[in-house]
Amino acid sequence: PAIMAPGDLQEYLVIPAGGSLTFTFSGVVSNTAQHGAVTGTATITPAAGLHDIDTTNNEASVVVNIASVGNLGIAASGVGETVAKGARLPYVVTITNNSASLMSESLSIALTGSTSGFGGWTCAAVGTGSTCSSSSGMGDVSNKIVTVAPGGSVTYTYSSSTMAWSVSRSARTNSNITLTARLTANVSGFTDTTSADNSSTIVSKVQ
Repeated sequence: PAIMAPGDLQEYLVIPAGGSLTFTFSGVVSNTAQHGAVTGTATITPAAGLHDIDTTNNEASVVVNIASVGNLGIAASGVGETVAKGARLPYVVTITNNSASLMSESLSIALTGSTSGFGGWTCAAVGTGSTCSSSSGMGDVSNKIVTVAPGGSVTYTYSSSTMAWSVSRSARTNSNITLTARLTANVSGFTDTTSADNSSTIVSKVQ
């Protein structure tokens, strides 16, 4: 008869010659599990006094790959709609985890803009389990391991004191300056379910 029980299987089995018994196990992958290979192994141990003439087939393994699927987004902020010529402007780049699983990925944030100098940054994580691989650095964020909890975020703040974003004094009045932050995952096998939020652009008018 079919039976159901939790945990490891420890049963005394009676199997006729040429017969078989099949046990089906099910499990749940933790939402904190990282992508990669997971191995499950089953071992059968003969009862005391039973001589097994071939022990080479008493163990079997199965390898299952955990896919890395999630939705990481990026948003740039911190600069107003208008800016002054020669101003040093701070700005903020925030990575959010909009999925139900913990995301730990190698990421790059490329900054492009019609201004000069991207200067130094500091990193702060929000949410239990969210971490920055580096608390500070300079320029583009390249190949940084960040861990972002579900609903959490990792924020890079570029300070105006470090020439984060310098508007040229020769910029034309009423012209637009832009800064675009792009998020790229550097891990093979990661699938971002919503790529539309992997870039963010700030547009400001020079006064």
